[in-house]
Amino acid sequence: MNINLKNRYNKLQEVILCYPVNYKVEKKEINKEIMFTQYNNFINRLSQEGIVTYFLDPKYGISQVYTRDIAFAIDDILFIGKMNAKSRSKEYKALEEFFKEKKIKVKKINNFIEGGDVVLHDNTVFVGQSNATSIEGINELEKILKEENKDYKVVPIRFNKDEMLHLDCVFNVISQDSCAVSDYIYDMDIIEKSFKKCYYIEKEEAKNLAANFITIGNNTVISSSKKLCKILAKDGINAIYIDYSEIIKGGGAFTCTTLPISSK
Repeated sequence: MNINLKNRYNKLQEVILCYPVNYKVEKKEINKEIMFTQYNNFINRLSQEGIVTYFLDPKYGISQVYTRDIAFAIDDILFIGKMNAKSRSKEYKALEEFFKEKKIKVKKINNFIEGGDVVLHDNTVFVGQSNATSIEGINELEKILKEENKDYKVVPIRFNKDEMLHLDCVFNVISQDSCAVSDYIYDMDIIEKSFKKCYYIEKEEAKNLAANFITIGNNTVISSSKKLCKILAKDGINAIYIDYSEIIKGGGAFTCTTLPISSK
């Protein structure tokens, strides 16, 4: 195992997950049988694609399935962020225990920042200004990268944080030159200048987390949106549809439930 992540579109090699044995959503009914089937379909597909999956100890809460929220990798550094939700404040312990066992060092950020707001794209790190990620957290990330002599441009992105939780719920990378974006983004001009092709997701689709797909490399994405899959397929992108409706009830889809740590 090694930490080596340059962007979201290279061939994904290793990813950290957490099996949703304790998964619950307040005020929503979850069909556990369907949920486990959907989750198993997803992790089986990752394995079929040659992606190595690691699982955290699911002992720190009902939302641990959303592993992207607690951490993120940039180059050879694994960052553990500070979560804003008190109910999830202990989730980082599972990750610390995991990496201690693997003898891999991590960098902890003391201010609020969550992995769902961090979108790595080559030498640019887009960071969403949300209710979960503060400007202090963004500044601290930028400071650490400079201290580690990492040549990255950190770009804050404003979006409708009162309606959408994280940046990767409204914006995601498909390839080096293309992305998916929704009208929830306020700084649309920044995104459009960074990509040759932008696929625009309607607000209703975005609410159902159409942008929260995962790109696994080789021009392939896994998505919970049939509509987006059809649009991407027309442009020659291998868009794999997997029903993830029970997991989505908790506010996250494929991006949220994966923590990529290496790609090539």
